[in-house]
Amino acid sequence: APALSADETATTSQISAPADSVFATMTAAWRAEDEKVLAGLVHPDGLRVTHGGDYDRFTIYSPDQAFYYFQDLFRSRTTTEFKFRRLTDDVERGQSLAMVEWQYLLPGRKISDEIKLVVVLTLKDRQWRMAQLNSISQR
Repeated sequence: APALSADETATTSQISAPADSVFATMTAAWRAEDEKVLAGLVHPDGLRVTHGGDYDRFTIYSPDQAFYYFQDLFRSRTTTEFKFRRLTDDVERGQSLAMVEWQYLLPGRKISDEIKLVVVLTLKDRQWRMAQLNSISQR
């Protein structure tokens, strides 16, 4: 991600609250399996999605495509828990990163599977947008 321009430079206190607000919105939307709200949080330049920690293999979804990505994701899984564990703000790069534990049921299963995600928000026009969704492990 590019460095912040002079007019986008922010202090940690200036970016923490808005990022927390976006993480809260994302949590509520994920738990409700609301692909429309989630797609609305996607960065205009797209959402970079990786699977299983292989950061060299990824797909980039536009905000419109992200709607269908989330729709397909939720069609094949039922969310049982979605918890954020805040990681860090990188003020110079205009990023906020968080670890997520997502538990879900697959059709016909009675025991939840869990996957850990790293969510990266970046600033765009002084608003936080979801830029990356990286799965790092699964049990």
